[in-house]
Amino acid sequence: MKIFKVIVVIWLIIWGWFFLRQFRIDEHLFPTYKKLFSSGNEERRRLVFGENFYDFMKFSKHSIPSGSAYEIVGLEADSVDLVRLVYFMYPCLRSSEPEYILVYEQPGFDDKELGFHSLFDGKSFILKRKN
Repeated sequence: MKIFKVIVVIWLIIWGWFFLRQFRIDEHLFPTYKKLFSSGNEERRRLVFGENFYDFMKFSKHSIPSGSAYEIVGLEADSVDLVRLVYFMYPCLRSSEPEYILVYEQPGFDDKELGFHSLFDGKSFILKRKN
């Protein structure tokens, strides 16, 4: 039993050293953690997802009707950001035959079958299928 206590104490010391070491290596990390722990859910999501990407997700969700089919251009196929967007956009569903195309940071993207729907910034926008 005594050996177990010694191992746990040594483990806690090593864990604490590694935990505190990261703040000495990166001086900007402590203010980021402090901001993360002291902010609300909305601000936490902006910090974790990236401010521009989170704002684009919110813009997209509010710009297309609930339950619409969409596809995203500008994110890698298996990226975490794509999974976050798909989860965030529910009840709108990602589809191979979309009504809307969400274009993220692809300013030159153009498709003749699509018309302009709404603009987020100069590089990100939403296109709608022409009917």
